[in-house]
Order: sequence, then C-alpha cells, then structure tokens
Amino acid sequence: MTGNFMLVLPVSVYSLFVWLNVGRAGERDIVSGFIKGHLAFFCFVLVLTELLSLGNLLLPSVVQISWIVCVLVLMILVRRKRRLVRSIADRALWKRWLEWSVWGSIIIIVAVFASGILYPPNNWDSLCYHLPKVMHWASSGSVSFFPTPDSRQNFMAPLAEYTILHIYLLSGSDYFFFLVQWASFLVFGLSSCLMTVYLGGSHRLGLISMLLCLSLPMAILQGSSTQNDLVLASFVCSFATFMMRGSIDVKTGGYLWASIAMGLALMTKGTGYVYCAALGSVWGVWGIWNRRHRMRAALGYAASLAMVAVLALLMNAGHYSRNIRTYGHPLSNEAESTQNKDISIESMRDNAVRNILIQLGGPFPSINSRLEAFGRHVLGDRVEHPSTTFPGIDFRVMGIRHEDFAGNPILTALALIFFVPCFFYGLRKRQSTWVVFAVSWIGMGLLLCLMLRWQMWGSRLHLPVFGVMIPWFVYLMFQMQEGFRFWKSIVRWVGIGAVAACWAYAMPFAFGNGTRSLVSMEWKHNDRQDLYGWPLSRVGPSMLSDVRYAVKLCRTSGQKQVGLWMKPDIEYLYWIISNDGVNWVDHLQFRHLYVPDASALLEPESPSPMWIISNLESMDGLGSCGYRVVWAGTRVAIYLRPI
Repeated sequence: MTGNFMLVLPVSVYSLFVWLNVGRAGERDIVSGFIKGHLAFFCFVLVLTELLSLGNLLLPSVVQISWIVCVLVLMILVRRKRRLVRSIADRALWKRWLEWSVWGSIIIIVAVFASGILYPPNNWDSLCYHLPKVMHWASSGSVSFFPTPDSRQNFMAPLAEYTILHIYLLSGSDYFFFLVQWASFLVFGLSSCLMTVYLGGSHRLGLISMLLCLSLPMAILQGSSTQNDLVLASFVCSFATFMMRGSIDVKTGGYLWASIAMGLALMTKGTGYVYCAALGSVWGVWGIWNRRHRMRAALGYAASLAMVAVLALLMNAGHYSRNIRTYGHPLSNEAESTQNKDISIESMRDNAVRNILIQLGGPFPSINSRLEAFGRHVLGDRVEHPSTTFPGIDFRVMGIRHEDFAGNPILTALALIFFVPCFFYGLRKRQSTWVVFAVSWIGMGLLLCLMLRWQMWGSRLHLPVFGVMIPWFVYLMFQMQEGFRFWKSIVRWVGIGAVAACWAYAMPFAFGNGTRSLVSMEWKHNDRQDLYGWPLSRVGPSMLSDVRYAVKLCRTSGQKQVGLWMKPDIEYLYWIISNDGVNWVDHLQFRHLYVPDASALLEPESPSPMWIISNLESMDGLGSCGYRVVWAGTRVAIYLRPI
C-alpha cells in the first residue's frame, strides 16, 4: 500500500540517523551529527537500491518492508543514546542558537519548503531526464539501463534520483520529490557553519556563515527543485569539512566520513570529481607536509587518503559497470560536449572571466548587458570559442530568477573586493590554515574552469565553491576586525551590512521564484497538471491537451505497455499524466522503441507494443515498421500496430 503518509518512513530513518550520530551536548556536535546523519541516510539509500535492483525487487511492497525494517533497527540502536534529548533540553544551548541569523535562515527555509510543496516538478532537465528515468526504474523494478534516445537518463550519476525513486515507490506521487534537494539545502548551510567553527570561529560566526549560504539565490531556487546541484553541494562541503578537520588534527580524522561524502558526491554529479579532486589534493598535500618530520605519521596519513579514494570509487562500482557495459566508458558518453578541448592557462582564464560575469548578473538588464559587453571586450574572439564553450551556446549574462541562470552578485562582488586584503592578512598572521583554505576553494573554481566548457547555465554548478568560500570570508573578516582596532567599527558595520544585503536580496528569490512563485498565486489558480509546463515556453495548452488525449486513448484500449518513439523531450509529462491518481497495479508502462543510441541493444525481445505515442517531429519511418497513424494532434501522434 502506498500513500503520502508513507513518507514518514524515510523521514523517520533520516531523523534516526541524525540522532544516532549526535555526540556530546554542544552546538558543534549537533551540527556534525546532523551532517553525518545526512551522509548515512544517502549511503543507506545507495546500498539498498543497488541490492534490491539485483533481484528486480524495487517494488512498492518490498521497498516499504525494507524501510520499516530499517526504522526498527535504528530505533534499537538509538535506544540508549539520550544525548540528543539532553541537548535539546539545554536552555543555554537554545539561547546561543536562537540568534537573529537563525531566524533569518528559518524564513528562507520555510519559504523554500512552501514553494516545493505547492508546485510540481517543472524544471526542463527534470522533465527530460531526471524524473523519466525514475519512472522507468519503478516500471522495471531495477535501476538497470534501458533503451532511451536521451542517454543522460542512463549514464549520468543517479544518487539523487535513487532517493526520489524510493519516495515515489512509498508515496505513489511526486508531491515530496523536492525534499531531496530541500534536505540538502539545510545540510549545505550547516556544513558552512561547521567549517567556520573548525577554522576557529565562534558559533555566532558559524550561524552567520549558514545564513549567507542559505541566502545564495541559486541555492534558494534549487532548494524546491528536483535537480541535483544542492545534493552535490551538501556532499562536497561535507567532504571539505572532514578533510579539513582530519588535516588539522589526525586524532579527530573522520576519514571514513570523508570517503563516504566523496563517494556520494561522485555518485550524484560529474562535477563532483572536479571539486573532490581539488579539495582532496590541497588538504592532502598540506596534511602530509605538516607531518613531514614524522615519517610514520605521514605514511599513515597517506594511507588514510588512499582509503578515502578507494572506498569512494567502490561506492560507485555498480554505476561504473553499467556504463561500461552499455557505453564503453565508466563516466559519460558526452565528454566531447562538456570537457574543454583546449586544456591550457588561456582557456582557464577565459572560463574564469565568463563564470565570474554570470555570477555578477542580477535583476537589472542594463547592468547585465554591460557585463556582456565587458566580457566581449576583454576576451575578444575567444568569448565564444568552440573549444571552451558548450556547443550552440552564446555568451549571455541572464541574472534572472531561474534555477538555471540566477547569479550571486553581492557575494561575488565582495569576494572580488576583499579577497586580496583577506588573503594577505592571513599570510601576515602566518596562519597556514587560512591560506590553505583559500587555496582549496580557489582551486575548486580554477579546476572547473580548466576542465569543463563554459555553459550559460553554469552558475548552478558553482554552489560548492560558494559553500567553501563563505566560511573563509566570514572568519577572516572577523579576524581583520580584531586585528585593526582603528577600523574595527568600520569593518563590523561593513560585515553586518553585507549580511543584511544578502538576506534582503534573497527574499525575492525565496517568495518570487521564477518557476515556483509563492506571490504569483499560480499554485492556487491552476490545476497541478497545468503547472508542470507553466514556466516552459515549449509546453502550452495544446501540448498538454494532446498528451492527455493520447494517454486517454491508450488507457481505454486496455493495453498496459505503450511505446514511445521520440527525440529527447519532456518525457515525464507522459508518465505523470498517464499515472496521476491511478492505482499502482494499473499504471501504464512506457518503453522507448527504435532508439538511435548504443542503449538500443538493451531493448527486450518481447513483441512491440500495440500503441506508440510519438511527437510529430519524428513520425517518419513508423509506417515501414507496420504502424499506421490513428490520431494526430498539433504536437503528438498515436500509431497503432495492425492486429
């Protein structure tokens, strides 16, 4: 039996994992425990999904039993751990935590939750490949690859979608799919808080770092979506936290948690390899250098780093093997379009300039156009060079309230202004931790610019860089305030003004999301199905009407298997319209036919379905396969195989 109330199972498991990992009373241990619980939860999802998939057992009943068993086991494990209860009852701790920064964060968190619950998934990438593959997995009971014209449904790292799959199998709807990103939104902020504390800052500075992270426009927009950028950011920032802590103090290592965080990051998104490589290299080299006079300690630390990498790669072994069997490569078959062809200092500089400019983009078109003009003036004919630019993309600075294009102008401008004085202040104080921390987040950004082509929607890829950068700036600004007493009041008010400005700038994004706006009242005046394509120009009433009629015709025929013959498109609309409110047993099952892709070899030998739904752009050729058109709308056609 499925239903939205079954969501209590994953919520309970998540909460119990947090409870299990909370240490002694104190804000640092509570935050660390929350982050570890987050990692443990996703690790459990990964292992459970891979195990059940081996026997094609990803079915609602089996998944429900598995989660119930997990809840019971965790309840036994946490039975004697009353530390969290004592911590919650500590009034002094509540007084320390309930700062103005916490209330500012709560407002954003609640607004993001409301946007996610009131709107369906309506992001273009989600409708094209993030969610369709979840439907295919649920239909087959396995995460094995399947024939598809959109290879992203197969080869891209699937951890965020694994979690969405379990929510779907338990609840039977997509009302709570956004919780995967929303929970990661919280951990993204908490990781920044903990890094600030590990740098030596107070809990108050940590909470300010958390507020700045949660005020990032892109983080707010992603928090109610079904993409995976925030999920990745939470893992990368957790990895940075544990690597930093282990490099500073080997006794508190946490290398197991670092390896889990890295493995989960690699299993979530391809850019995780870039960010974890930069962070692991910087902190690893520095940790070995600190132990250079103690050979045994240095060797032990190097062995720990090797363990981190090996365990992280082993966590991805299942996905690697499926990719190799189908596409001949463990990671991707689209490297030509995403990786730089020109690996050089010049290409890294070009991408760095363009990435900074799109982050400076904001709500003022005149400023955005000037930023574009500046980029074209500085880079000349290299501004859209094909070796460093995603194919078919022009250089533009959008800055709109959209989860693919929003910039972060305030923090980016502050970073450009204050980086040099902050960095040299750290050198002057001979604080190597500050310097290494700066090198780590700069290395993340530069390595991304060196390896990946520039993309107009690349601002969402930069979230982990901001997550690691913010603690460094917050703590260094505080230290500069203490170091230069003459400028103490000026630096203090500049810092308070910057935090207030970031929070105020975040409010339109929290309440006026370009695709899931609370103030527009679209969620109140429209049917939920209509909102799937509301912000997309290619989806209109005619498209929805065609899909509804096509699905109705297929359902009345009594056929459960329906073929899809189309180019990569918003496939999720077909699944949700056909199965919305329908009993699980009566769900329609779609499968792609005549796929012009390596995955075509995965097509089962079962007879072709009687009905095929196709978009009109790809209708040529079905006649030669024995099908005839029985209905054609403006965007969709239905074909019938002769009986």
